[in-house]
Amino acid sequence: MKDLITKLGEIEIDSLILEGGARLNASALKAGIVQKVQAYIAPKIFGGKEAPSPVDGQGVEHPNQAYLLDRPKVVYLGEDILLESELI
Repeated sequence: MKDLITKLGEIEIDSLILEGGARLNASALKAGIVQKVQAYIAPKIFGGKEAPSPVDGQGVEHPNQAYLLDRPKVVYLGEDILLESELI
């Protein structure tokens, strides 16, 4: 992923929106290429072992290793919620 970002920079593309699934989201976070997060949340809870998560992978071992959001902004879009923030 870092190679992709470097190549995009070489052709003067300085931002990219990743609209992927849990695996792509986890890979981007792990590669350190995420600067801003926009998470759309519906007011529904599915639960269960088979319920997909927005971020796949191994996760973090300890809470102090979590990816931190800087002063998240919450926007209500009808019943849905947009959570928007830069990563610290």
